[in-house]
Amino acid sequence: MSSKSGKTILLVEDDAAIIDTLTMFLRYEGYEVLKARSVGRALEVLETTCPDLVLLDYMLQDDTGDRVVAFARRKYGYDTKIMLLTAVDDAEGR
Repeated sequence: MSSKSGKTILLVEDDAAIIDTLTMFLRYEGYEVLKARSVGRALEVLETTCPDLVLLDYMLQDDTGDRVVAFARRKYGYDTKIMLLTAVDDAEGR
């Protein structure tokens, strides 16, 4: 799929309502959106695709976002930007 912006975003989020809403807004803005609802699926996508940005929910059901960050950095260095999203509200958890 080709996007108007030429930019690809990998959205890693386990909440269906959030992933659907963000996908709608991002596609409206012209981004190609790849979706993963687990760390395992995110790693599969990253194995073959270097997105311009990963929007990553830190707390997923199968693991934390640390694995996704580490994998993306090993495979692509800093070519892929990563933005962590979290509901963790204590300073120690961030």
